[in-house]
Amino acid sequence: MKFSDYTKVSLLKPRTGAVSKKKVIEELVQILAENKIIPKKSVSPVCKAVLKREALGSTGIGQGVALPHVKIKGVKNISFVFTNSETGVEFNSLDGGPVNIIFLLIGPEKAGEEYIKALSLLARNLNDPYFRRALAAAKNGKEVMCILKKTEQ
Repeated sequence: MKFSDYTKVSLLKPRTGAVSKKKVIEELVQILAENKIIPKKSVSPVCKAVLKREALGSTGIGQGVALPHVKIKGVKNISFVFTNSETGVEFNSLDGGPVNIIFLLIGPEKAGEEYIKALSLLARNLNDPYFRRALAAAKNGKEVMCILKKTEQ
């Protein structure tokens, strides 16, 4: 299992100007639609599903990281999209701090073990402070992809 199995450069946006959890999620879901991972007509329902999942418990896991995730009917493959906020976004994180690094994971409604493994891959690597710093410093999607691919070596 590798990051490159679930993302591509056009899904990696190193800078967001969004200042709220809702706006960041909307921005990331819009990127999924632009890349035809979800239909444009599904942007609003997917945003609502992600926010509903967030209402169950924040996916702000601490150390400036959030991993919002959702399984959606009609999605064919597991994918993730990335962004970074220089100013930080309030995400009701477990440690109470703002979130800078955000990966939104989306998968098919019936996704099982592979979905959990993809989420685990993200969480495991994001536990590494060097990995987080490299992501925060990335200037474009190609740089983010290079950082992700280094974990595959």
